[in-house]
Amino acid sequence: MKKLALFLVLVLSLCACAPTQPIETDTTTKFENESFTLSIPNEYVDLLIVNPSETEWNRSNLFHVSEKASVEAAKELWPDDPTMGGGFLFGIGRVNETQFNEMMAWGMTGADVFARDAENNYYIYYHPTDVQLIRTGDYTDADWEQWGELCEWAAQIKDTFIADNSGLTPYQRTYKDLDCALVHIAFWKEEYTLLEKDGDCVYTPGYPKALPYVEQLLDGVLYFDLLTTEELNTDGHYIRLSVPGTLPHTSFDFFTDEGQQHIIRQNFDNTLPVYYVASRDGDFFPAGKVVADWLDSLA
Repeated sequence: MKKLALFLVLVLSLCACAPTQPIETDTTTKFENESFTLSIPNEYVDLLIVNPSETEWNRSNLFHVSEKASVEAAKELWPDDPTMGGGFLFGIGRVNETQFNEMMAWGMTGADVFARDAENNYYIYYHPTDVQLIRTGDYTDADWEQWGELCEWAAQIKDTFIADNSGLTPYQRTYKDLDCALVHIAFWKEEYTLLEKDGDCVYTPGYPKALPYVEQLLDGVLYFDLLTTEELNTDGHYIRLSVPGTLPHTSFDFFTDEGQQHIIRQNFDNTLPVYYVASRDGDFFPAGKVVADWLDSLA
């Protein structure tokens, strides 16, 4: 009996000396819809309304998230007008390729594509374009602090959503007028013209000739504003693309000189031009060379 007691004391002393391991605890609440998961930090759950049945742009939505206090304040202020919503933070939707190209063709204000899957579905992050905070009385510093914290969290939800849902890969597109014009050519077979600087021949070839080159200009290529033209030869050689049926008051000059093939100039009827930089995978993309090859194929 004494030996057994001694053995137990020894075991207990060894256990007491063993280092304790931290236990991971989930700090989020999971919301499910159509096999997709949205993780919301536990400290925000009671502040939010998560509605999977809401729609954005007349399309079904996976998740629609709003601040509860603003929603309730809007109902109190405008009880007879259900359209006077408030508190919208973000929505996450899924569209097929045709729907996505429709969105791209007409601009995507308040919507950003952030992922796609193997079935060519695109995942859209919808966001407000104005401040959605609503209160019935005075707006306190605490109200604004809470709203700012929720907005900061909402802005990071895209990465979280991709991590929580297998099969999604990050995907990004810009929404310049140039993106719109290229989408109209590629997917809606819009008529276009190509004109070389100092050239006297305007090319108006049909859709099949354009598709291989327009697809290159859309394949993961992003168009960012060029903030300065100090090192750019704005009188350099270019090829002008016009899509008069879609954008009748603008055109796009793709510079083709060596070292400038990633620069595009957008011209307007009554204002100064703006300049874009073509980029893909973090590097400059020679959009001008693609358009030059396109013109060569026609000539």
